[in-house]
Amino acid sequence: MYSKSSEDSKKHAERHNLIVHPADNNELQIDLDTSEQEEHYRKILPSVADVYDIKDIVETPSKSGKLHARIFLAYPLSIEERIALQAILGSDPKKELCSLRNWLKGDEMPILLFEKPEVSEELNKRKD
Repeated sequence: MYSKSSEDSKKHAERHNLIVHPADNNELQIDLDTSEQEEHYRKILPSVADVYDIKDIVETPSKSGKLHARIFLAYPLSIEERIALQAILGSDPKKELCSLRNWLKGDEMPILLFEKPEVSEELNKRKD
């Protein structure tokens, strides 16, 4: 679901029993919906790691059974830099288009992922 705003995203998540996870300012959220996107991500990730200080990577199943990857950097980045890196890493182009549009509109949560409740619980445990 590609929403017009973070408010639309919250409503969509509630209707479908999903949890909205907005990105932290040091987090890249990669949504990989195809095997080609995942292959591209795995190929480009070492190049990104050569330029940016990656502290952790968490990969989880997406709601559709594909892959989400969260890349945590040692320092915060601007929203536009994070969106660009997500696109470079092969994240779903429609997601990144919506992220860019929402950022330009001043949306409070331009970068986010939807997670199943059980995946959300595991992610929250890792943060603690």
